[in-house]
Amino acid sequence: MIGQPVSAKTAKLVRQHMEDVVYKKYGIGSDYKIKGVRIAAKTGTAQVSNGKSGYMSGDDSYLYSVAAMRPLRTLSTSCTSQ
Repeated sequence: MIGQPVSAKTAKLVRQHMEDVVYKKYGIGSDYKIKGVRIAAKTGTAQVSNGKSGYMSGDDSYLYSVAAMRPLRTLSTSCTSQ
């Protein structure tokens, strides 16, 4: 690793908030639970541009995204996806 973009304390806090998205009652990421694997997720919503100077309207005018990870507590395990 070159440099330290965030402190260990900040990284731990962000990871915990990402886990809360999946496991806390107020989180909206419960659909991303994987049995036997503790994960963390960041969800996102973006409104689609109308190609001019505004946004489309209606239920189909949004893009939804999820970035998920398996928070590692130790370096003895890993999980990758391709």
